Parts: sequence; structure tokens; C-alpha cells
Amino acid sequence: MLEGIISGIIQGIFEWLPVSSQGVITIVSELFMDYEFESAIALGIWLHSGTSLAALIIFREDLKVLLLQLKNSNTNNFSRNYAYTTFISAIIGVPILLFLGEINIQSGSAVMVLIGLAMTSTSIFLKFSRVIKDERSLADISIKDSILIGTMQGLSAIPGLSRSGVTVAVMLGRGLGRKDALRFSFMLSIPVSLGAALVAGIRYGLPQSTVGAVGAFTALLVGLVSIKALLVLSGKINFSLFMGIAGIAILLGGLFQIMVS
Repeated sequence: MLEGIISGIIQGIFEWLPVSSQGVITIVSELFMDYEFESAIALGIWLHSGTSLAALIIFREDLKVLLLQLKNSNTNNFSRNYAYTTFISAIIGVPILLFLGEINIQSGSAVMVLIGLAMTSTSIFLKFSRVIKDERSLADISIKDSILIGTMQGLSAIPGLSRSGVTVAVMLGRGLGRKDALRFSFMLSIPVSLGAALVAGIRYGLPQSTVGAVGAFTALLVGLVSIKALLVLSGKINFSLFMGIAGIAILLGGLFQIMVS
């Protein structure tokens, strides 16, 4: 039970930060819980069921409106591109999930280091250029944005690559406001993460295990708190500083995973 609680806390916190929760859980499970690599990855994926449900609870009204728009063919940019982004993520992410045993954490960690460096450099440029664009909203998301965001979210199935980190990085780079970037990233996690979690859970029998059940429930509770906290904090930090902090966190997270894996 303790293993499930610890894993759930890690998932509930790190899922929304620019550090791969799956990578951290995989490392902890291998080092301290005597898990094989593939089983550790499966646990990390399964625990996304808890954080996905947390996001579903918090954004239930937004998702209800979105689904009604799609059902009635009364789509706007946001609802249409939410569907596009999710579809693209699935096309890229599913094949990666099928070959998880052949992929190591260093693959995703190396990409995180590069993204972190790029975001930090961009933050410095924005700080001194005095031309900080923070005007785009969720309604302004384009098909090009959907392709970029969906591609990065699909690639985040690679162990060690932070889903929230890379999706937020792309959205900030495309000029989306920091709070909207976090909000959209949280909402995007629901269908893809929940789907992947169910596949991994059924395949490895995790819902029936104590570690799996306790871990998912703990991730749900911790996830509810961490989502609300991050949304509040994002509105109190200026754009260039927010991007700089996120970039440094991604960079350090990638380096940490490379060193300990």
C-alpha cells in the first residue's frame, strides 16, 4: 500500500509540472520497488488514470460544452482543434505505447534538455525585447497549432518526455497566454492519458492490484490540489518569467532523469 501512495503522490504532483511523471515513477519503481523496466513503465502509465480523472472533475463544465458543440456540429476553433489535437496525439502515441519495451528513458530526457534550453533562451529574448505577446486565447488556436501540440503530446508517450512540459512549451511559443496554455494542456491530458492508462492497466492487471488501485486514487486526490494551485500561480507570474521557470524546470528535469537512469 505504501508503494501505491508514494507512486500516486509523485504522479499527482509531477504530471502537471515540466518533469516526466512517468519517467520519475519508472526510475523510483526500478530502484526502490524492484520492478522490471516494462512493468515500471506500465505502472507510470496506469497512474495517469487518477490525474486524468482529477482534470475531468475540475474541467467538467468546459468539457460538457465542448462535447455538446461537437455533437451538434456547432463547432468553434476551440472544440474543433481540441478534437484534431487529440486525434493527432493518438496516431503518434499509440505506436510508441505498443513498443515501450524497446524505448529507454534517456530518449525522452535528451529531448527535454533541448526543449528546456530553447525555452530558457526564448525567455531571455522576450525579457529584453519588450515585445511580449500574451494575447492569444483558446479561441485563437489554429490547425497549425493543433498539429504541433498534438505531435508533441503524442511523442510524450516516450518515457522521460514530459507531456505537460512539451505541450505548454509549444503553446507558449505560439503566443498562447500562460494560464490558457496550462488549462488547454490539462484538458488535453484527459482523453489520451485516460485511454493509455486503461490499455496499460488491463494489459498488466493493475486495477486489481493494491499498488495500482491505491496509487490511482492517491494520484486523483493529489492531482485535484496541484491543478488548482498551478492555475492560481500561473496568473501571478509575468510571461517571460513563467517561460524561463518552465524552461529551467524542463532542462533540470531532463538532466536529472539522464543522471539517475
